[in-house]
Amino acid sequence: MTPSSGGGWTESVLYNFGITATDGAYPYFGTLLLGNNGTLYGTTSAGGLSGFGEIFALAPPTPPANAWTKMSLYSFTGTAGDGASPYNGLIAGPNGTFFGTTFAGGSHTGTCPAGCGTVFELTQ
Repeated sequence: MTPSSGGGWTESVLYNFGITATDGAYPYFGTLLLGNNGTLYGTTSAGGLSGFGEIFALAPPTPPANAWTKMSLYSFTGTAGDGASPYNGLIAGPNGTFFGTTFAGGSHTGTCPAGCGTVFELTQ
């Protein structure tokens, strides 16, 4: 959203998910983090390489008239020990790490057939 001269706001779409078969989809409650260099970081609850969501970065255009560049930083697999479907955004940690949670996946399936979720850390 950008303030306009008339006192209102102008909306601009920065990226449309689902461009490819392995692209992220459904940034559910995907709160975004703003990096020092203007890059946005977030999660999708579906899509990615395995269909279980991803962590992505969206870099601002250079020069400004170009399109934003989306990069997949991590695709959740939903297999034992890995999470699936991160419904919330990320929290920034020290030294460029991110923390978050997943709705499903993980290694405990006692009361949750698809896994009860995980708390994860993503490091560079």
